[in-house]
Amino acid sequence: MQKTLAASLAILTLALMGHAYGQDPVTIATCPAKDTITQEQMSDGGYSYKASGPAGGTWTGENEAATADYLQAVTFTSATYKDSTKAVICDYEGSGDAGIRLVLKAFQNWQAAQGTDWNGSSCENSVVNQCAFAYSTLAPAQ
Repeated sequence: MQKTLAASLAILTLALMGHAYGQDPVTIATCPAKDTITQEQMSDGGYSYKASGPAGGTWTGENEAATADYLQAVTFTSATYKDSTKAVICDYEGSGDAGIRLVLKAFQNWQAAQGTDWNGSSCENSVVNQCAFAYSTLAPAQ
């Protein structure tokens, strides 16, 4: 009787653990590497930026004051997660005013990946992989 009860309890525990883990994020992603970012001049000045993202999404950003050399002048500096929009925001900075910001929405069940430099909802590190994050799904663009 005790063996049957113990076995049943063990199976129930494993089933509940499996359900809990099934709700956890399962995909790891990072901000785009600089060499994957493309730029396009905007008609009113500045540049728009794009990079392929996870799950078919696209990282996007604009800088109306950017010049053609900004993309080559910047390096990755940080990432931020904004819970209200479920967006990850990636910052690339260079000397002077050179700067690019890319955004991708809407990461469901976002959390910092283990072993990274996230401190709450922000991560500052020049190595993109140190700001990796986990999520369960990416909501389709509206």
